[in-house]
Amino acid sequence: MAPERAAATDHSRHIPALDGLRGVAIALVLLHHAALYGGLDPDTPAQRIVWESMQAGWSGVDLFFVLSGFLITGILLDTKGKPGYLASFYGRRVLRIFPVYYGTLLIAFLLVPALTATAPAYEELTRSQGWFWSYLVNFRISIEGWSAYPVLDHFWTLAVEEQFYLVWPLVVMACRPRTLLAVCVGCIIASAALRIGLHISGHGTAAYLLTPARMDSLAIGAALAAVLRSSRGCAMLQRTTPWVAAGCVLALLGIFAWQRELRAVSLVMQSVGYPLLAILSATVIARAVLAPSEVLSRALEWRVLRGLGRYSYALYVAHHPIILLAREAGVSVHTLPVVSAAPIVAQLTMAVLLTLAALAIAVPSWYLIERPAIGLKRFLPYPRSEADGSTGSLVPARSATGPSASAVPAARLLTGRGAPK
Repeated sequence: MAPERAAATDHSRHIPALDGLRGVAIALVLLHHAALYGGLDPDTPAQRIVWESMQAGWSGVDLFFVLSGFLITGILLDTKGKPGYLASFYGRRVLRIFPVYYGTLLIAFLLVPALTATAPAYEELTRSQGWFWSYLVNFRISIEGWSAYPVLDHFWTLAVEEQFYLVWPLVVMACRPRTLLAVCVGCIIASAALRIGLHISGHGTAAYLLTPARMDSLAIGAALAAVLRSSRGCAMLQRTTPWVAAGCVLALLGIFAWQRELRAVSLVMQSVGYPLLAILSATVIARAVLAPSEVLSRALEWRVLRGLGRYSYALYVAHHPIILLAREAGVSVHTLPVVSAAPIVAQLTMAVLLTLAALAIAVPSWYLIERPAIGLKRFLPYPRSEADGSTGSLVPARSATGPSASAVPAARLLTGRGAPK
């Protein structure tokens, strides 16, 4: 066994690069919304290329989906069949997700209307709050369209993930590993077919938002978790992932050159683009697990990216209301001093300012809400594995050395500090 692979398959080892990859995902989303709401109207080819590249940051959501599918399936596979494993899984998900999510809804739907007069569009939003409390906002938007006051419409991604968390454990419980891979392949094919059908029938937004239409990204992450538990699968991924990643990058660049954009609701993206993004994300995850000494993995371990990854959940929750409120207050690229000389610099500055403002909320959220809630997971430990006596954990693990293995138990290698998440 090569030294690189031996290190990667250490059962107890934490993969810092995946924290950084989560940071990449949230950075992409921040760039997307900074461009979407920043007010820039590019008037030169160079400006257009940079602006459309920032707009393509919606792909960070797909990266979050693949990571979630990978992490959750790894945890479920490593604890499957042990007493109380479903109760532990659901209980730990509640501790990780609900405090920030429902705390935000309490502020938006109870505190804000009680403290200040709200606009008619906001009142319309409060009338539809049941969709948010029940994690069904992706269905509401698919049926009724984006809200007139879309301050919380980005919660559709959290709805997709929560629906996945609710159903997928039962699927894993019912399937043998080989059957689970077949189910993943079926989900990938059915999801792409459903998206194409929805798009052709004039429901492109539903194709972007509905969980069955986005299952391919989640299923690709789940399939990767299953394959990494096989020595043959590890060897295959070790050989093929660089070539697969290169092919996906070239294909996506070709789509960008052809359409001069990567828009989430275009037919080409909803047919072949989403799977390409998900497979590319899966290859990066695989390299981080199997080849931690590569340049890519070391780059993902950059402290800034890992910091963004740590705070990614609250960053995601907070950034959208912040930038919409800033737009209402008249803040745009045109109000920044550098816009007349360098519009793209102004656009990037908007992204930095958005990130800093969101961090002002996300950092206290981590220390005051998220980390204390994560600490309560000690009362809901995952069942111990009879094979090696270890447990899967979403609580950040520390690097350690140990014997190599032929497969990678992802639940013990990875952290789950934030979803879209």
